[in-house]
Amino acid sequence: MTLLGQIENNYLPLAAGFSEQSVAALSSWFQHWLNGDRQVPSALLLAEDEDPALVSQQLGFEPATNNVPDDYTETFLLVRTTGSTSTPKLVALTSKAVKTSVQATHEALAGPGQWVLALPPHHIAGAMVVARSLLAGFSPVVCARPQGNFDLDEFSKATTTALQQTRSTNTPIYTALVPRQIEQILSSSVATASARKYQTILVGGAAMSKQLAQEAKQAGLILVTTYGSSETCGGCVYDRKALPGVKLKVDETGRLLINSPTLMTGYVNASTDWVTDEMGKRFLPTSDLAEIDCEGRLSILGRADWIINTGGEKVNPLAVEARLIDHPQITAAVVVGLPDPTWGEKVCALIVPARQATPNTDPAQNDTTLDLRQIRDWVTTTLGKPCAPKEILLVSQVPTKGIGKLDREAAKRLARQNLPAEDSN
Repeated sequence: MTLLGQIENNYLPLAAGFSEQSVAALSSWFQHWLNGDRQVPSALLLAEDEDPALVSQQLGFEPATNNVPDDYTETFLLVRTTGSTSTPKLVALTSKAVKTSVQATHEALAGPGQWVLALPPHHIAGAMVVARSLLAGFSPVVCARPQGNFDLDEFSKATTTALQQTRSTNTPIYTALVPRQIEQILSSSVATASARKYQTILVGGAAMSKQLAQEAKQAGLILVTTYGSSETCGGCVYDRKALPGVKLKVDETGRLLINSPTLMTGYVNASTDWVTDEMGKRFLPTSDLAEIDCEGRLSILGRADWIINTGGEKVNPLAVEARLIDHPQITAAVVVGLPDPTWGEKVCALIVPARQATPNTDPAQNDTTLDLRQIRDWVTTTLGKPCAPKEILLVSQVPTKGIGKLDREAAKRLARQNLPAEDSN
């Protein structure tokens, strides 16, 4: 029987949201599997308002038999990727992989603890918070979302609840957040005081700027940055170092390969192009361009499919974004490539100013306006002229998706709609 046949006949669409009923149902199902009960079906995690039939149709359930291992009968968790492809991939995970990931996390931190759920549990980052808390012997404390969004008052309430539940045992409390949530917390003295109570806050889902990391450190927050994906049961690299059992290497094209006991079994609706080394170890090829230094520290340089080719020069948008965010008048940026009749592609930047600003090309103006020529020079001085944005669009916020990842396709559409079709510089 193919994986498709097994999943279609034995999976449970499970709404995984922030309501008390939803988290209780998810926790109960998790507990059955983590305790070894194989009588319950696998679960496809959905947001509370999603239609299971529509999701299955969107995923395009088609048999995937190429390079599929034989252990799909152990699949217990199905989660969707939030990658750049139009059709999300459906990842099959075993309870063994999830347990191994939880153990590695607790070894890397201060041991098992109480976790506060502040990320959507139908994403792998939120689901792993539930698993970590349950395997530590606690029900996760839910950071409620009365208006549908992350709420600072609810974050403080959830923190207080977690502290009350662990006070007698002196158990550490943890949570996992995305950079945008850290920004929101730092805007409130009350929320910042709550965040200081955590033994560790895992931060992932998107790159965190150096400026934000420094502000968080100065505020007394203990952050650990993570790298991982649905395919690796969430974070498998903490503060640039691989967790126990995780092996990283870079292939001849510069792409990162991952071998880990936390790896998925495979995709349900697509084949997996595993890479096997000379020792027979199976590696997952990623789309991330990376470097690993002599001490094993990982640096993500960008994605192979993000590279902008402008006049024969290869521009990494991640490097340009990092430089832009270092500018004192810029809080966020996303860089994309748009077609250009002369250069093939041109570098375009969507920028969120640190304060209300309008485009200004006159350096004689005061610093309450954003000098776009100076912004280009700012990039040129460190990265070279080809990396300087040909076009700049000021926006109130950068497009995101999932748990806070930059949505580059949406950014590209926004740029096409609002920037000149051809370079007039």
